[in-house]
Amino acid sequence: MDAPLFIIIPAYNAARALPDVLSDLKRELSKRKGPLPEVVVVDDGSTDGTSERARELGAQVLRHPQNRGKGAALRTGLSHAQTSGARSAVTIDADGQHRAKDALALLDHPAPPDTFVIGVRDLKAARAPRANRASNAFSNLVISAFAGTKLLDTQCGLRRYPLPLTFEFDSGAPGFAFEADVLLRAARAGARIEHTPVSVHYPEDRTTHFDSVRDPAKIVYFVLRATAQVRRQARTRSFFAKALLPPFFVTVTAPEPNPAALDALLDACTAALAQKTCVEASPADTPDASVEWDGEQISASIQLTRSGQTLRRTVSFQASDPELERYRAVGFALGTWAQEDLAPAPRPPEEASPPRLAPETPVPTTRSSPTPPRKRRRPARPREIYLEAHALAGTGSAESARFGGGVGFSVLRAAGPVDLWFLTSGSLSTPLTRNGVELEVAYWSLGSGIGTTAQSDTAAISVAAGPFVEAAFTSGPALTSGSRVGLGVEGFVWLRLRLHQRLQVLLGGEGGVRFGSTFVIIDDQVFETIPPGFVSGRAGLALSL
Repeated sequence: MDAPLFIIIPAYNAARALPDVLSDLKRELSKRKGPLPEVVVVDDGSTDGTSERARELGAQVLRHPQNRGKGAALRTGLSHAQTSGARSAVTIDADGQHRAKDALALLDHPAPPDTFVIGVRDLKAARAPRANRASNAFSNLVISAFAGTKLLDTQCGLRRYPLPLTFEFDSGAPGFAFEADVLLRAARAGARIEHTPVSVHYPEDRTTHFDSVRDPAKIVYFVLRATAQVRRQARTRSFFAKALLPPFFVTVTAPEPNPAALDALLDACTAALAQKTCVEASPADTPDASVEWDGEQISASIQLTRSGQTLRRTVSFQASDPELERYRAVGFALGTWAQEDLAPAPRPPEEASPPRLAPETPVPTTRSSPTPPRKRRRPARPREIYLEAHALAGTGSAESARFGGGVGFSVLRAAGPVDLWFLTSGSLSTPLTRNGVELEVAYWSLGSGIGTTAQSDTAAISVAAGPFVEAAFTSGPALTSGSRVGLGVEGFVWLRLRLHQRLQVLLGGEGGVRFGSTFVIIDDQVFETIPPGFVSGRAGLALSL
């Protein structure tokens, strides 16, 4: 018997656009000769009647009682497909940008079921908003760099997930970061990833919950976190590391045990509990916590044992809440509670010992020159190497601004107090109009320099300066492309805030001067002037290597 087929649609306040998506699917499915997929809409806590509209059009609906983000909605839908026996599932967005025929093509893609099949959109041909194009290009660049392979469209919601492999990676990333996080983990694990072109449509009244600045920044953060976790997991696979980090044993009592729901509970517990893995306790293990469901599995009693004390909490749900979501919520509550309980308490200040009185000795009568006290030298901080990713906003051509991002390396204290840095950036200007023609200017630069850093345990300020080479490309629908390549010098000021032992937040700005000609020549005439001076602000993350 063939495995069932599923199309998953995560939706939040999509009552206006979702009917068109479902109607398009219904038309294409009526032409289909093969087995029909089950269409599942995951309502992520909508308040506009999304669930009702989906049911009216014949879709199965799973509903979150509260909005939890696209990542949680995708996990709910994919979990439902897996527990129903599916080996893979196709996901499609609810905003109307994807076509049903492309979703069915992904469903029938000849790649093996354990392959991630990713839709690739031509955003420029679809005249997507420039902010979306810039954020997508930036995310593709950063994630590809960390994944070690070229990923063509990391933000496309039209894709096919291999279900066992997806849940093996155990991505806990929320919101839109889930899609990029899963791809990164798949690439780092050597999973097979294939790309296929898909059409894209941006309706004028399209409603999207994707923030083209905030969400790419979140994606980069979770990419850096996933990279650190993958590296840490690779290091902790040895016997000695496992001995240092024992599992967190949990016993679960339920009237009708569901293996998939139990896995969801343990996965959520692990995601919330740092440094430990939640596993089901065997009869030979001493449980660290227990979960007991009532007869109808509407409420769960969580019991945590620490230092001879037994602590209890109860989590309650509504009967309409999906079973997997109930288990996952209990697991997350258990992991969060246990993490708070396991956090080390602050050490009380040590009491000063009373001074010891030395026995009296006769004062020598001979004079001696006093020995000068030795100056205590602070130990030098070790050299640190960081891989950095930034988003930028700054001045561009006359009457325009530019937005983009960059990646680079910095070596703090490369030679004594001297830092080294290397940075490449790309950005796109806001629209320009010249001689009645709409233009866009794309910038690319590569720079290096030296600087220094004043650092404390939790924060640091870095200053640096150096030369750069920049290329500017001007293009329009009715023009021969023009370009300019030149040199310049720029300076940076960075505030570094430590989030984790190996992760920093970067906030700062730059200013610089371009040398030589700042003209863009098109058809043997000056068409655009790029100001010699520029400034920009940057925000990003730095991962210690």
